[in-house]
Amino acid sequence: MHHPTTIVVLLASSMLVAQAKASDDAITANFWIDACQDNSPGMMLCRGYLRGITDMNDMSTFASKQAWWCLPDGVTLDQIRKVILAELARRPEDHHHPFAGLATMALRNAFPCKKKER
Repeated sequence: MHHPTTIVVLLASSMLVAQAKASDDAITANFWIDACQDNSPGMMLCRGYLRGITDMNDMSTFASKQAWWCLPDGVTLDQIRKVILAELARRPEDHHHPFAGLATMALRNAFPCKKKER
């Protein structure tokens, strides 16, 4: 038996994906800014996408020893979301660009990696 909350989340996510395909805008910040707002029906989709972006940074760090950004201990996914949205709010002229690239730049600015001393 499926949990009712799970079914609602899956339905909401599928409707959001259908809407994104209809608007052909799903890769841009325009779409994700709306999906990542507090109390948005797209919040679960947003959190999953942000987790994917952070996982790619972790994979890059592991595979090539080069991180795009370095999160301090204790940074939450919600904090990451807020950092990205704050940066995007300052750059409305870029909202038509791919969200993943803009999110990476925002996290890189907020959480730069310290250069190791030799």
